[in-house]
Amino acid sequence: MSNGEQTDKTEHKGWSQAGVLGVGVVVASASVLADPILVRYVWPRITELVSIKVSVSLGMLKLTGVTLTPVFSIVLPLMLWGLFLVPWRHLGESHLWRECFDCLARTVTFLALIFAVAVLGEALAVMLETVAPEMKELNVAARVSIIVKAPMSDTPGEMTIRFLGLLGMLVVAGGYIRRIILKPVGRYLGMAWPHRRPDRRRARETEGTPVRLSADRRPRP
Repeated sequence: MSNGEQTDKTEHKGWSQAGVLGVGVVVASASVLADPILVRYVWPRITELVSIKVSVSLGMLKLTGVTLTPVFSIVLPLMLWGLFLVPWRHLGESHLWRECFDCLARTVTFLALIFAVAVLGEALAVMLETVAPEMKELNVAARVSIIVKAPMSDTPGEMTIRFLGLLGMLVVAGGYIRRIILKPVGRYLGMAWPHRRPDRRRARETEGTPVRLSADRRPRP
């Protein structure tokens, strides 16, 4: 076995799940934090058309009246995520473009699934409050209120996500992100953005292998 083949076996290409998740969290967090700056300097009247007012109550954590715009807090991070997934190094590879759109579709499907779980959890919470009144205290302690101001509408829509909805969102997010998003995106980025990263286990095995020195065949006195 040549040294090149042995080096290929001790190294592999690809992005780790932590790296993919880190990039997604940075993109989403940066878009949410930059939302008020973009509203003020780029499009000041966007809040009059479409805006989302979020109030969070989770035990000791209480945030009231946080106003976000879907254009800068939802659409913009999806666009940045799509630019990150573009195979800039292999623009002529058609299969990489298919993988790119597949990974982006998985992300959009995840957001739609989270919304559907929130609506279903809210319906179950309302039904449980009528059967078990003690659930009302738990729902009040953990709830997220969302007020959406839509264009061409004077009365804003309001949605509340209570304890069961939040719990369902966390469960779905935990399983879906890891299995349906992180693994395929990591494999795709390994092909579109290859970089070499040493395999730690095989590196340790290589370090533990004893080195055989060639025998000294010079005549001894």
